[in-house]
Amino acid sequence: MNINISYQSKEQKIAFVTELFETNLRSIIFENESSYNIPAKASNTNEAIKQYLYWAMEIAEGLSYIHKHRLVHRHLKASNIMVGI
Repeated sequence: MNINISYQSKEQKIAFVTELFETNLRSIIFENESSYNIPAKASNTNEAIKQYLYWAMEIAEGLSYIHKHRLVHRHLKASNIMVGI
């Protein structure tokens, strides 16, 4: 994925321009009927846990990326995490 960061110093506006995503993490976990939604309810708990760990690693890598650019994500929640399926 390519992320372009646009910054205007006079007005302190920052914009991230990314590819178009299909959904967000909250929709996948709570609204989608797929088999890996919630590990306790999944047909294959181990696969569901692996999926959650994958998401956690991706989120950590994304936060590390923005922190290296001296940026902060002020409202981290599942509906703000965009997912390409």
